[in-house]
Amino acid sequence: MHLQEIILCSTAPTAQTTGPGTISVHDIQTGTLLASYKQTSATTHCTAVAPSRDGQGGFMLAAQADKSILNVYNFQKDQLALKIVLPEKLSCIAVDARGVYCAAGTAQGRIASGIMYAAWDAHYRKVTVLRFTQDGEALLSGSEDSGVNVCLLDDTRQNDLPAPYCTLGDHTLPVNDIICGFGAFPNCRVLTASLDHSVKMWDLAPSSLLTTFQFPRPISLLAWDPTERVFFCRIRGWGDTSGEPL
Repeated sequence: MHLQEIILCSTAPTAQTTGPGTISVHDIQTGTLLASYKQTSATTHCTAVAPSRDGQGGFMLAAQADKSILNVYNFQKDQLALKIVLPEKLSCIAVDARGVYCAAGTAQGRIASGIMYAAWDAHYRKVTVLRFTQDGEALLSGSEDSGVNVCLLDDTRQNDLPAPYCTLGDHTLPVNDIICGFGAFPNCRVLTASLDHSVKMWDLAPSSLLTTFQFPRPISLLAWDPTERVFFCRIRGWGDTSGEPL
C-alpha cells in the first residue's frame, strides 16, 4: 500500500478576489495540488473533516459565512454533494476524530450537536471555535465572551444535554483558537489563544492553568507539535490575510 501525506486548505473570498473560495488538497511533500472543491465561502474554523472509516469514504463540511447553509463534499468527487439548509448561520464547526460527533456554534452563543441531537446556550456571545478532545469524550468551546467551556459527551445518553465539566476563564478578551493535546480525557493538556495577547496552557484533570505565554500582539491561530514540546501561533496583523485556514 502506498501511503501519502496530504494537507487540506480552505480559502474564502476576500475584498481583493472575486468568486467563491475553495477547499484544496495538496501533497505535503511536493506541494502538488491533488484536488479542489469549489463553491464554498467558509471562514476560519468553519471547515471540518470526517475521516474515512469501516470502508466508507470520508467527507468535508463547510459552513457558509454569508448564508445559513452547510456544504457537504465527498473525497471521491470534486463537486458539491449536498447542501443542508440550517435554522441560522454558523460561526464555527468541528467533527471529532472518530467521526461520531459534529458540533456547530452560532453568533448567539448556542452550540448544536449532530442532527439536532442537542442544542444549548453555552455562551452569551458568539462562539468562535469548537474542538473535541482526541478521544472524543469532551467538547471545548471558545467565545467572544472570553470563556472556554468544557462539556462531557456520552454516546449512551442521546436525549440529554452534554454535562458541564469546567470553565477555563482566565482570558480577558475573546478566545480565537483552542488546541487539544494527546491523551485520554481528562489527562490531556489544552492551549487557548485570545485577543488579550496571550496563549494559556491548561491541565484538564485538575482544571488548572499551568502557564501563560505573552505576545506583543493578539493571537489568532495555533498549531501544536505532536510531541507537545513546541507550539506555533499566527500573530494577528502579520503576514498574508488573503486565505483562511481550517
